[in-house]
Amino acid sequence: MIDPVRPEVRAAVEECKAAGIRPVMITGDHKDTAVAIAKELGMTAQELNRLLCAERVQYYQSGQYMLYAEYAHRGLAKSRTHFDLFVGRDTVCTRMYLVWTEKGRKFIHQKVKG
Repeated sequence: MIDPVRPEVRAAVEECKAAGIRPVMITGDHKDTAVAIAKELGMTAQELNRLLCAERVQYYQSGQYMLYAEYAHRGLAKSRTHFDLFVGRDTVCTRMYLVWTEKGRKFIHQKVKG
């Protein structure tokens, strides 16, 4: 994982467990980031993700896009945790997603435009 889980998420999950609530983690890509960069390049987010996978910049694993080792520590993107508490249900979900940084956005533009 690029970024560690934030301390407040761990505390919230432990609090839920203590209250008898079963935490569940759901992973996925942050659609807004991919859509914004893709629009700048005149393509869809799906096309951009396929291109970045074909170029071996990122790969899809367990429901989340991740960067290959060559790119993982260059400040191009970060993993973020989103925490959801479903009121009235016994489930807490955290989702991991990839967010491209400004440096990553510029990198993608250079990679796509050559």
